[in-house]
Amino acid sequence: MKKKDFLVLKDILPRDICQKVEKKMREKEILNYFSDNLENTLKQHVKPIYIRGTQIFVVVDNPIWGQEFMLYKDLFLKRINTRFKEKFSNIGYRFDPRYFTKEVKQGDPYKELNEEEKIKVDHDTDRIEDNDLKDKLKSILSLIIKEEKK
Repeated sequence: MKKKDFLVLKDILPRDICQKVEKKMREKEILNYFSDNLENTLKQHVKPIYIRGTQIFVVVDNPIWGQEFMLYKDLFLKRINTRFKEKFSNIGYRFDPRYFTKEVKQGDPYKELNEEEKIKVDHDTDRIEDNDLKDKLKSILSLIIKEEKK
């Protein structure tokens, strides 16, 4: 396989799609910041899941934790509005314990790579701080490597 140059997202995607991807990346950054600033006890029971307009939505594993979180809602809004240029007006929550169950990954393609391939994938993803995003990208790159071997 010939070594390929690194491409920038905006160089390969149409402008409107690139803007959508950048918006989602920004939202993910805000949700990660939100999650990182939860106290350990709250972090176990509250998860930010999405942003719609000027509202951040979180899920809780128990309605009691939702009420507890609402006591801190104004504090979180102030922190987020201070940190980011976006201005959020509210944080809503809903009870949904499905977000707190451990998912079992099936057939992780990364595990099927040899050591040299794993080193390459690790090198390509080492600058990504978001662990979920890093794992997804590792899976995609691993699938590409597997396909190229065929």
